Amino acid sequence: MVTGAGGGIGSAVCRTLAAAGARVAAVDRGEKALRELREGYGAQDGPPPAEYLADVTYPAAAEAVLDQVEAELGPVHALVNVAGILRTGAALSCPTEDWSALLAVNATGVLLWSQAAARRMVGRRGDVIVTVASNAVGVPRAGMAAYTASKAAAAAFTLGLGLEVAEFGVRCNVVCPGSTDTPMLAAMGPDAMAAAIREPAVEGFAFEVAQEVTAEYEPADHLPRFFAAAAVGIEEQLSSPEHGVLIATRVVLRRARADTFGSHELAFKIAGYLAARKALECTRPVTASCRSR
Repeated sequence: MVTGAGGGIGSAVCRTLAAAGARVAAVDRGEKALRELREGYGAQDGPPPAEYLADVTYPAAAEAVLDQVEAELGPVHALVNVAGILRTGAALSCPTEDWSALLAVNATGVLLWSQAAARRMVGRRGDVIVTVASNAVGVPRAGMAAYTASKAAAAAFTLGLGLEVAEFGVRCNVVCPGSTDTPMLAAMGPDAMAAAIREPAVEGFAFEVAQEVTAEYEPADHLPRFFAAAAVGIEEQLSSPEHGVLIATRVVLRRARADTFGSHELAFKIAGYLAARKALECTRPVTASCRSR
């Protein structure tokens, strides 16, 4: 069962599970979102999911939908809490309506559906609950204090629940993705997108240590090709008027894959920071440093 199944991350989770052979129950509050999810399925995605219309903030909805799903499809062995909303704004002027809405969907929704699923799972062993939170939980961002708080609450509840149901063989995990190019993020507009991807400047530290540790995992002759490919891709992305340098860099790095260069995962991350750093340098006015690298 996947909540928020009609969104960008939710739909990707549904397809991934279906392609792996799972029978998926897709839950979303929007009929249009579920229809688009169904229509977007290809042959490679496996069978389209069973669709269930529900608002995750309604206390009775979780029990009712789980009863229906188990009657129609059988026991729910995995729940993925993806349903969420994003609202940005300064902490000092955050409207109470935004605060309440964020907590209702992002935190209370996780509580209600996780409780309903876990009550059924404790009688079986090997079931799992996964909550999609955000890396903003561990990396504070300006303009996202309320959103971060709601995701932190969801993460903390899921991990606490995991400790309590572990003895029954139920696993609870939290996934914290970074800013993801989804319709929800795009709908916030360019300013909100910029706020969402604003993170502390850690690339400087990565750049300082990368030269020493990358060699242990990555053949040195692969790095120039990685840089060159990243620079070309970023230049292409910058042709889009809505893409600033940071967004363009992240788009390119998200599209890259570790197996492109046979890279170890850690080496890929390090090379990604190097590529981002170099791209940022070289999209500014050309300097001797850029010309020489």
